[in-house]
Amino acid sequence: MIANGSTTTVTALWLVLIVDDSAEDRAEIRRMLPLGAERRYRFREVGTGLEALRAIRESPDGHPDCLVLDYHLPDIDAIDVIESILGPDGLPICPVVVITGEDGLEMGRAVLRAGAQDYVGKAWLTPAAMTRAVENAVERHALARQLAVQAAAVRESEERLRLALEAAETGLMTWDLVSDEVAWSPECDSTLAGGGAELGSTGAGFIRMVHPEDRARMEEALRAAVEGRTPYECDFQLIRPDGEVRWVANRGRATYDRAGRPLRMLGTVTDITARKRAEARTLENDERLRAALRAGSAVGSSWDVEGDRVVRFHSSEPALPQNEDAPARLADVRAVVHPEDRGRFDRAIAGCLAGADAYRSEYRVVRADGSVRWLEEDGTLSRDDLGRPLRLTAIARDVTEQKEADASLREREVRLRLALDAAQAGMWEYEPSTGEFVLTDRAGSLHGMPDVGRLDRESALRAIHPDDRGTVIEALENAIEAGSPFSVEVRAIGPDGSIRWLAFRGERIADRGAPRLLGVVRDITPGREAVDALRARERELQALADNSQDLLARFDRDLRHVYVNAAFARAAGLPREEFFGRTSRELGRPAGACDLWDEALLAAFDTGEPRTIEFGSRSPEGERFYASRLVPEIGPEGGVTTVLCVARDVTDRRRHQEAFQEQDRRKNDFLATLAHELRNPLAPIQSGLELLRAGPDLAEAAETREMMGRQLSHLVRLVDDLLDVSRIARGNIKLQRGVVEVREVLDLAVEAARPAIESAGHTLTVLPPRDPAWVDGDLTRLAQTVGNLLNNAAKYTPSSGRIEMSARVEGGSVAIRVTDSGVGIAADMLAEVFDLLTQADRTLDRPGGGLGIGLSLVKKLVELHGGSIEAESPGPGGGSTFTVRLPLSPPPLTMDGARPAGSRAAAAAAGRPICILVVHDNEATARGLAMFLQVLGLSTITALSGPAALGAAREFRPDFVFLDLDVAGIDAHEVCRRLKADPSASGATVVALTGRDTDDDWRPSPESGFSFRLVKPLGPNRVLEALAAADAGRRPSP
Repeated sequence: MIANGSTTTVTALWLVLIVDDSAEDRAEIRRMLPLGAERRYRFREVGTGLEALRAIRESPDGHPDCLVLDYHLPDIDAIDVIESILGPDGLPICPVVVITGEDGLEMGRAVLRAGAQDYVGKAWLTPAAMTRAVENAVERHALARQLAVQAAAVRESEERLRLALEAAETGLMTWDLVSDEVAWSPECDSTLAGGGAELGSTGAGFIRMVHPEDRARMEEALRAAVEGRTPYECDFQLIRPDGEVRWVANRGRATYDRAGRPLRMLGTVTDITARKRAEARTLENDERLRAALRAGSAVGSSWDVEGDRVVRFHSSEPALPQNEDAPARLADVRAVVHPEDRGRFDRAIAGCLAGADAYRSEYRVVRADGSVRWLEEDGTLSRDDLGRPLRLTAIARDVTEQKEADASLREREVRLRLALDAAQAGMWEYEPSTGEFVLTDRAGSLHGMPDVGRLDRESALRAIHPDDRGTVIEALENAIEAGSPFSVEVRAIGPDGSIRWLAFRGERIADRGAPRLLGVVRDITPGREAVDALRARERELQALADNSQDLLARFDRDLRHVYVNAAFARAAGLPREEFFGRTSRELGRPAGACDLWDEALLAAFDTGEPRTIEFGSRSPEGERFYASRLVPEIGPEGGVTTVLCVARDVTDRRRHQEAFQEQDRRKNDFLATLAHELRNPLAPIQSGLELLRAGPDLAEAAETREMMGRQLSHLVRLVDDLLDVSRIARGNIKLQRGVVEVREVLDLAVEAARPAIESAGHTLTVLPPRDPAWVDGDLTRLAQTVGNLLNNAAKYTPSSGRIEMSARVEGGSVAIRVTDSGVGIAADMLAEVFDLLTQADRTLDRPGGGLGIGLSLVKKLVELHGGSIEAESPGPGGGSTFTVRLPLSPPPLTMDGARPAGSRAAAAAAGRPICILVVHDNEATARGLAMFLQVLGLSTITALSGPAALGAAREFRPDFVFLDLDVAGIDAHEVCRRLKADPSASGATVVALTGRDTDDDWRPSPESGFSFRLVKPLGPNRVLEALAAADAGRRPSP
C-alpha cells in the first residue's frame, strides 16, 4: 500500500531491558540484536519478573524502548509481568517481546492476548528474528498507542454529540429586529447561560456576549444575511455569564414586511464546544501520528472501504516508498506492488475483509527508479455496528535490510566455518539421550583422541581437571533444560599429564527431535596465561596505588572522579566511595580551588598536554600543600578519555622554604644592622682620632679619649656577643663553674651596664635578696647575662626612664627580674623575642638599636646554667619584664665574707711588679696592649716575630707571655715549646691570642706549653681577668 521512496540507515540508540534468569541467555540476546540490524542498542539486564517491574518503574532513564521477556521466570511468568505494566488504555507502558518455549505458537497467542506486541519461539530464535521482533514491537506499540488515543478522542466526541442531542443543547431564538428584543427557548438559557443565569433579552446584549475575537465577524455575517436576504450562518465563541467560553453555531433567516423592511430573525443556537474541541484533538492526534511515523521510519495509510479512498500519512524517512498526499484508490496502490507479490497482497486484504480483521503481509514494491524494496505491513479493519467494513488502517515498514541481513547471515555461517578452520578450533556435539560426545574437526586432538570419534560422558569428564568438572556438569544441565548457552573455560588433562585451558561454546538445538548441544572448542592456554599475568600485574599496580603516599585520582570528561586511592581520600577526609561519579564542586570543595582544578583539567582534555598545578587543601591534620601533575590518558580511538592526577604533599618542603626565606631575610637584616652597629662606635672613634691630631688641648683630649674608650668598649662587647653566639651554636663554650653569690652577679652586671644607663639618664633601682643566695655557675657569664638584660632595658627605654632589678628566692630557685618603663613588646613578638636575629623593631634608625642577638645569647647562657627565662609585657608603650630563674646551690663550706679569689687576684695583679712579654706581628696591636699594661704599672716588652720573642725572653725573663698564634717567623706552638724549654722563661704563663673562635688553630697539650687562650679583641677587663686567673691557677673564659 506504499509508493516509492529511498534508503537511510537507522542510527537511533534504543534501551532494551532483558529479563531472563539465565545469564547465558541474556548474553545471547545481547549478541543477537546487533547482528540482526544496523540499529545500535544499549542494554539492561535482570533475572526475575519482580526485578523487571522495579527496573521499569524506578529507572532514571525512563521506560525502556523495549522489554525482552522470557516466558518462564523463577517468580512470576511473562503474562503476570505484562498485566502488571498495563496502562489505562490497555497497553503495556513499553513494547514487549516474549521469548516462548517449545510450545511457541500457543504461548505466543497467550502473550499477545495479554498485551505483548510480538513473540519469538526459542526453536526459531535467530538474530534476524530477534531484531525483527524488537523493531516490530516498538513500531506496533507506537501505532497502537496513537490509534488508542484517536479512538478515545472519537469515542469522546461521539459521546458528547449523543449527550448534546439528548439534552437538546440546540435552542431556538426569535430576534425582533425593530425593537431589538430577543426571545430564547429554555434550552438556550440552561446550556448557553450556564446554571440558573439567563441570556440577555436584547440583541445588543447578545452581541456583547460574543467573544471580542469573533464579534466583528458575527455582526458582518448577520448584516450581510439581512441585507442580502440570504440564510444567516456563523460559528463563534460566546462568553457565558460565569466566564466560561463556549463555541456556538448560530443559524437563522430574516423575515420582511411588504415594504421589504426586516422584521425579525428566526434561528437556532447550538453549543458546538465539544465538536470544536474534538476537531482540535483530532488534528493534534493526526499530527502526533505523523510524527510517530516519521520517528519510526514507517508509512501509515487509511483505506475508506466504501468510498475506495486511500489517505496516507507519509514518513520523512527517504528509505520508504512515497506517494503524493492526494487521496488515491486501492488499485493505484496495488499498481506499485511487484507483479509476483500482487496475489499475496490481494489475498491478505481479501482475508481481512472476509472476517480476519487483521493481517500481516510481506511484499515488494517497485520504485520509480526501478529499484525494489521489501515491505512488511500490518493491517487492522474496523467495522460498523452491523459488522460492515468501514476503514482499513495499515502500517508498512521497509524490511529490505532485514531480508538482506538474512542472506548475509547465511553467508556469515559459511565464513564462520572457514574461520574455524583457520583458527584450528574443534567442533563438538553432545546428545543427552545417549550421553555421548561426538568430536569432529580437531576437537578430538585437543582431548588427546582422534579428530572424529565418540566419547561417553564419563570418559569426557575424566579428561577435565577435577576442580572444573562440576562447572561442566552444571553448564550442560542448564543448556539442556533451560536452553541456556553453553559457555565454559576449563582445564583439560592431556594423555601426558599436561594441562591446557580449553574454551567450550555451544547452543541447544532441536531440529532433529530431541534437543542436543552443538558447539566449538579451542585452546586458549596462551591467552589465559597472558590474562592471568595481566591480572596479576593489575593487582600489583592497584596495591602500589592504594599504598602510595602520593595522591592519585582519575577524572572523566565531565570532571567526575572515577578513581581515587586511599591517600587521596585521607587527605580530603572523606570515604573513597563518596568521590565516585561526583565532581569537586559536588563534594563541596571551595569554589576557588574548584575553578583552579576545572581550568587545568579542561586544558589537559582539550590539548592532550600534561599540566602542573600547586594547591592548598584543608585536611583533618590542617592545611596541606600539594604539587600535582595532570596526565591525559589516551583511549583506543586516539582521544583523551581520562586525566590522571598525581599529587605529592609538599607542605614540609614549602614550610622549609618559607623558614629558609625568613632566615635569609633575618640574615640580610642582621648584616645591614651589623654594618650599622659597627659604624656607630667607629665613627666617633675616627672623629676622636682626628681631634687628637688637631690640637694639644689636654682637657679636650682627655674627654675625647674617654669617649673613644666608651665606643671601643661598646665595639668589643659587640664582637664578644657575636663570638659567644658562635661558641654556643657550636657547643664550644666552656663554663668556669663555681659557687657564686647572687649579689655579686648583680654588682658586676650593674658595673658593666652603668655607662649605658647613665648616658640615657635612666633611674636604676636594685633590690638584692634579703639573705645571701648562692648558685652554681660561671660568675663572668652570669654577670654578662644580667648585664645584657640591663643594657637591653637601657636601649629600649626612652631617656629618663625607670629600670628596676630585683632578686628573690622563690622555692628552690632564685628569680632575677629586670623591669623597665620602655617601649614594651607586642604580644605577637613575645614568643619570638629570644630567637636569634629577632628584633621587635627592625628599622635601622630606632633609638638604641642592636643586632637582635643579645636576648638569644642571654637565653642560651641561662639554659647552660640549668635555668629559664621569660618575657612579659602589656604591649607597646607598657614596658617589659624579663625574669631569669636559676636553681639555688648550697653555700660554700667556709664563709669569711671575702670576695672570690679571682677578684682579689685581679686587684693584686694590677699592682704586682711583674714582667709581661707581648708577641704580635702587628706593631699597633702589640704597642696598644703594652701601653695598657704599662698604665697598670706593669713592666712590658714587645716582640714582632717568633725569633724576636725568644731573644727577648732570654734577656728579660718574663713572668707572663701574650703570644699571637699567627706570629711571623716561627710557628707559635714551636715558639711556646722553646720558651718552656728555656730556663729563663720556663716558669712563665703563656697565653695564646687568636682572632678565630674555633679549635682549628688551637691544639692545647702538655708539650705545647700554653696555659689557655684568649680570643681577640682584648678589653681591659679580659686582660685583668686573665692575669687574675693565672694567679689563681684557673682558666678564664675565652
